[in-house]
Amino acid sequence: MGDAQSKSTGSKEEDGDKHLHTLHKLKPLLFKRVIGPQDAKDWLLRIEKIFNSIQCLESRKLPLVAFIFEGDAKRWWVGQQRKKF
Repeated sequence: MGDAQSKSTGSKEEDGDKHLHTLHKLKPLLFKRVIGPQDAKDWLLRIEKIFNSIQCLESRKLPLVAFIFEGDAKRWWVGQQRKKF
């Protein structure tokens, strides 16, 4: 029973890996740049829909979103991390 239980619960790392794999398979639109605020809102709604469908934990959403940033968005994110840390 212990083995079955440990396999079903998994660790946060395993859940993160599972969510990253699933997110990659779903091929979400990369966030590169936006023309206006509505573009960002539309992208965010699509990502939230994916997260809800894969039952992603709140604690995993930010690292997963940062993973799919590209271009201007990635540079902005790196800058934000440098300011914070």
